[in-house]
Amino acid sequence: MLSLGLTLPLALPSASVVRAQGSIEGTKIDFPYPTFPYTTIARMQSTADLTSCPIGTPADVVEPDSPYGSTALQVTFNGGTSTINPKLVLASPVNVTGGSIRFTFKPKFNIFGGFSPTSFEIRLYSAGTPAAPSADYHIGGGATWFKNLLTSPSSTEAGRFQSVAISSSAFTAVGAGADLTQIKGARIFARGSSGAIMDFGNIDFVPNPRSKALMVFRADDGGDLTYRVLFPKLQAVNRPGVLAIGDALHTINGGFHVTTAQVQAMLNAGWQFMSQSLTTEDKTKFDNFTEAQKDAEFQGVRALAATFGHRRDSNDMTYFSSVGPNHMIAWPSFSRNGRTIMAFKNWNAGQNPPASYDEVFPFGDPKQIIAFNLNSERGGANTLSQLQILMDRVRAAKGVLIIAFHPNGDLTNSNIVAAVDGAITEAMVTNPGSWEINTLRGALAPYCSDPLTG
Repeated sequence: MLSLGLTLPLALPSASVVRAQGSIEGTKIDFPYPTFPYTTIARMQSTADLTSCPIGTPADVVEPDSPYGSTALQVTFNGGTSTINPKLVLASPVNVTGGSIRFTFKPKFNIFGGFSPTSFEIRLYSAGTPAAPSADYHIGGGATWFKNLLTSPSSTEAGRFQSVAISSSAFTAVGAGADLTQIKGARIFARGSSGAIMDFGNIDFVPNPRSKALMVFRADDGGDLTYRVLFPKLQAVNRPGVLAIGDALHTINGGFHVTTAQVQAMLNAGWQFMSQSLTTEDKTKFDNFTEAQKDAEFQGVRALAATFGHRRDSNDMTYFSSVGPNHMIAWPSFSRNGRTIMAFKNWNAGQNPPASYDEVFPFGDPKQIIAFNLNSERGGANTLSQLQILMDRVRAAKGVLIIAFHPNGDLTNSNIVAAVDGAITEAMVTNPGSWEINTLRGALAPYCSDPLTG
């Protein structure tokens, strides 16, 4: 086993119990995130890509993390509600039904929470040009949806280059001639406070290869009700779940937590051992680690997963506690250690439901995969009805619904238990032809030749 300078005080089973252990190589990811095809319908990589920018002042700036090279298109907002207009018009219209629309960008200044943007829409045009747009288009997104997914730590701090995506089925037609099968181009319609700064990137159409919606049950923190309550429910329909065990050295075999044998039993049944943390979820402690120590923390989880025969499971990770997708101090270590990273999201007050707690496939941002917190309603009577709204939308889009909760607190609440039962019934009884219950790794396996061993 790789020496990490850490002790694993667990009675751990032989790796040969389930799968061949293979080598433990720290940050090695055997099956990287798959490459999925896409079509760019609005190119915004430099000022040369624009017809005009009435939303603000554009400039070409150096950005080391730009996905388009060493520079990016930066816009300083002028406080008005308007558009940014790319030159690109597709020679042949593209049919965007059945897929998602992805926007790549970087929040730089005053792009945060209660600040900018106060208005945000992606507009898809089936007629006209950016210079002479038609009245026939579709709109999707929204300021709340957009801001709920920002990686900026504060209004004065920049986030990272990221992407957000929304199913084309969630777009609304404006104009009698609006036609999602004949999209020629796209642009952003938004309002940012004067002086707010954002790097813009492309708008892409990403086809969805799935024939069914995906439902994932994610159990957080390794509470023993994961095994005593959730595991039997999923076993009854022969479907797996995902373990996000928390700081594993303190949870496995800890009081009121899963035991080594229980973890092995769930993994034997096809569950996934997702990487969270090994020794701590405390933000201050983690921030004080060197980069090498942060890597060792994740390598330690990978080593632990390997003792169960599931090292490759831990290629898929999750943020934890106060270390989330907008914590830029931790971001480099998370990014280089995980092929995907889940983010725990709550309902947003004032929306019913909010538009950012179901996920698309392929994922809008593999390093911020949306996991819906089932306890956002605090176990209230609306828990199942709110979840049903999400399930209806995800089913229609053949998208992804990751149902996340903390079993030892949440599964003592009858409304949350009823919602879990309702979700299983939705997927296995009411609409079985429209759903797949699987792990994250299992869902990605067909697209990266993962044999689901080791």
